[in-house]
Amino acid sequence: QGQQLANKLWNAVRFGLSLIPEGTVAQPRPETIEDRWILSRLEAARVDIRARIEAFDMSHAALALYDFVYGELCDWYLELVKPRFAEDVEGDQAALASNLLFVLSETLVLAHPVIPFVTETLWPHLPGSEGMLAAHSAPNAAPERADAEAEALLGSLIETVQDVRGWRDAASVPAGGKLAARLNAPALDPVLEQVARLARLDLTAADAPVVATLPVAGGVLEVLEGGAIDPAAAQERVDRQRKALELELAALQKKLSNDGFVSKAPADVVAGEREKVERIQKELEAL
Repeated sequence: QGQQLANKLWNAVRFGLSLIPEGTVAQPRPETIEDRWILSRLEAARVDIRARIEAFDMSHAALALYDFVYGELCDWYLELVKPRFAEDVEGDQAALASNLLFVLSETLVLAHPVIPFVTETLWPHLPGSEGMLAAHSAPNAAPERADAEAEALLGSLIETVQDVRGWRDAASVPAGGKLAARLNAPALDPVLEQVARLARLDLTAADAPVVATLPVAGGVLEVLEGGAIDPAAAQERVDRQRKALELELAALQKKLSNDGFVSKAPADVVAGEREKVERIQKELEAL
């Protein structure tokens, strides 16, 4: 994962630099829900990574850094803010550039003990950077940036988009095609536009017949006839997948109901089988 982390961070900074104007000052600017969320997640990552570094647990520090850079900064925040850089909204682009530069700068400082050669190479390219990165102290604690509301809302967005993408894969919906859908999830109303864009949903076809129902965070997504989906073919694929999962689940449950297996098998093996049961049950719920 070390090479993946280095590549991902390198690409994230280079992408950010293509959007951030010269003269931008790095400042935390919690202007929108995604800005608040990334600042909150950055603070959580800082606490976790610094604690592991101070305990000389560099392997887990690297894993925590990977989770933040790969799974939060790149996969979600950068994807969420791309359209804002393309829009001509007075004041928003300047605030966004300041916030993005702040997040990238703090991430490089945080990552420096883990991948110093990469971070030192990237540092001089950031607007406003001074001296060598190695001379900078660790990011200061900022507990006030912890934002439970933003984390809950963006957590629901992420969960919903992942569920829809999983359903799309299971139904073999073309990657670029939009799903006609109706979303009934009031908790997602503040981020409805972002959900629709990231999950490739067309939420305008209100009266089409429903071909599938998908539980999402705090509500239900109804997939409608039309758009990029062939209802009959998609349902046939989903039915086949459901049948295969049900057979696998039945076999696992039978194994776990056998007292001989549970009592004699190593504890980690039994735990692994139970985790498989939970995974399959979640996949069936998604279908």
